[in-house]
Amino acid sequence: MQTATETCPHAHLKERIENGVLSAGDWCGLSLDVDDPIFGKPDNCIIRPLTKNLIVAPEKSFKTTFALRLMLGLSCGKAAFPQLDVSKPRRVLYIHGELSPTEIQDRTRKALPGWDDSNFYQVCNRAVNLCAPEGKRTLKDILENHKTNGANPEVLVFDPWQEFIAGFDENNFKEISGATKFIGSLIDEHRLTVFLVMHTGKDPAKGARGHSILAGWRDTLISLYRKGNQDCVTVTVDPRWARPVPPFSLKFERGTVWPSGSSVPRFARQAERIRQIVADNGGQLTKDEVGRKLGLKREAAQKALKRAQDCGAIQVSGDVVMLSPFPEN
Repeated sequence: MQTATETCPHAHLKERIENGVLSAGDWCGLSLDVDDPIFGKPDNCIIRPLTKNLIVAPEKSFKTTFALRLMLGLSCGKAAFPQLDVSKPRRVLYIHGELSPTEIQDRTRKALPGWDDSNFYQVCNRAVNLCAPEGKRTLKDILENHKTNGANPEVLVFDPWQEFIAGFDENNFKEISGATKFIGSLIDEHRLTVFLVMHTGKDPAKGARGHSILAGWRDTLISLYRKGNQDCVTVTVDPRWARPVPPFSLKFERGTVWPSGSSVPRFARQAERIRQIVADNGGQLTKDEVGRKLGLKREAAQKALKRAQDCGAIQVSGDVVMLSPFPEN
């Protein structure tokens, strides 16, 4: 039988840090096996692995739109926004506490263009709670299930935070500190980097709604500001341990946010590839022919074709795949 130390490569280090009193020299000499930054570069880690981070904005300021696009890019190892570099793909688990399944599907389709979806997982489970014992067990079961299926997440997103402390007083130090301590235990046990998507209070200038403990607890703060009903948002990034990121603006177009001044891809990468295959073969192919050219088995090809059809990239009539005209902007 394997010991805890054998099953967790960091267990020996964790035990040494927790059980020993180390000198300055010992601390400097520790081999901590530091991972690449989640966002940023090695010489300026905007967001480090195993940290807890906040995405904060008032109502109707594209919080979820921003977070979905950001995390889809991260899951592919690509920077959704050039100010937030990405070093490599990360498995992302995004837990929704507010949107319905229909809304999640719609927003995902709009956030997906340009990205793949193989490393990005979403759960809609309102039973998850960071304060209540049964809600904590539900979350642990979700994480264990993903681990068992070989998709152990590296990044965990709660959207929105307030839904995951439902029934508890967000201004109560004892209750909120219990939630943050629980998040800390998840980070240690599952090697997670955590993001909380949060509402601001009545005065947006004061930051996230709720107890001030969060301001001291967080590592990096990402804030979004939307002026009136404009289709643009200003993003500020305040890292605790790195050089500040100059504020940048994003535009809202086709249901998601893009860097201002950038060109907007119409479809996800695979849907664009299917369009190209059909276009290269006279504008019409059978489903099986498209599947063979994609190198996919029948079931996977059917799913890929359905996604491409759902987003308007192709039309399917019986067994025939055809190009669809580009949708209007």
